[in-house]
Parts: sequence; C-alpha cells; structure tokens
Amino acid sequence: MDKLLNELGKTLKPKVRCVMQLKNIGGAGMPDGGLFTASQFQRKAADAPTNPTNPERGVIEIKGTLPGSETINLSVVKGDMTDNEPDELFFAVPTPLNCSIRVTVAYWNIITQMKHPIMNGQEAAVQVTLTQPDEIRRSRSDPNVYLFYKLQQEKRWLCAVVRQLNGEGFLITTYPTDAIKEGKTVWQK
Repeated sequence: MDKLLNELGKTLKPKVRCVMQLKNIGGAGMPDGGLFTASQFQRKAADAPTNPTNPERGVIEIKGTLPGSETINLSVVKGDMTDNEPDELFFAVPTPLNCSIRVTVAYWNIITQMKHPIMNGQEAAVQVTLTQPDEIRRSRSDPNVYLFYKLQQEKRWLCAVVRQLNGEGFLITTYPTDAIKEGKTVWQK
C-alpha cells in the first residue's frame, strides 16, 4: 500500500511520502498512516518523520468491509476539513485524574469521519464523559491509557479513551458501547 501511495506522491507538488503503521511510531490512537512532505523528515532517506503525529498532507485510515471479504476501504483525510486550522485546539477539559485532555480539530475529524462517524456532533457528550465520568479504568495493555465511561441510558455508555503522560493527555477515540472493558478501576463516582 505505501509503495503505491509513494509512487503517486512523487507526482505531486510538493512531493508526498506515505508512512504506514504510525502506531509503532507515535503511540496508541494514531491513524494507520500519514502523508508527509520532505520537510517533515530530518534527512531524505529517514524512515520516520520528525513529528509523526502531524502529517502535513493528510492521514490514512484502512478498514475492512465485511468479515471474510478481501475488500478494504481506504480513506485519506486532509487536516483542514473545517474552517478552523487543522492543528487548532478543538477542546481541552480537566478530568478527575488531575490532568487536562485535549483534542485538535484535525484529530476530532479523524474520529468523527473515519473511526466512529456516530460520534459526529457529540463533542459536548464527550466533554461531559471526560469531566464527569461514572467510572475510569486503566487499560490492561497500556498503563498510560485510560477509558472514561458515562452512562447514557440503561446498559449503554459513552466511552472516551485517552492517553496520559506527565499530567497531560489527549483523546485517542470515543464511541458508544454496551459493555465496560476489563481493566483496573482507578476512579468511580
């Protein structure tokens, strides 16, 4: 996939380079790939961009269509999908864990247009989930990832997944769910 996109990227001005598997570079919550310009690498042959969390020309999200199908959906999203600047802060809210959680306009667009379109227009509910959760659990697989749950209706919660380091954090994703995932409860209402 990246070879195909890199060949196409050579024909663009400025030239664009595709880097896949950003999760291995930038941590949890990253899209599957990014489109970077040459200025985003320290040297021409570098494998990783200097800032993998900010692909200048867009992000790539790949999803399967149906179980057993060999078809995939490839979405490329450019950061400036709203009238706001892509790196502009969309919101930042305090949490009961004494850290602030932030999300940029560009990353909110990734969440609501690619990962979980059902969350489009739900930013107020997400902010309430982060500031007034019913329960917070630490991820079993990553000690810096927390899952915030807020009951929306009987047996239906809104989950906001965040990554926290050094008293600061960012939103990885958010979605409605009918089950609270396993993990150590670190805060309860």
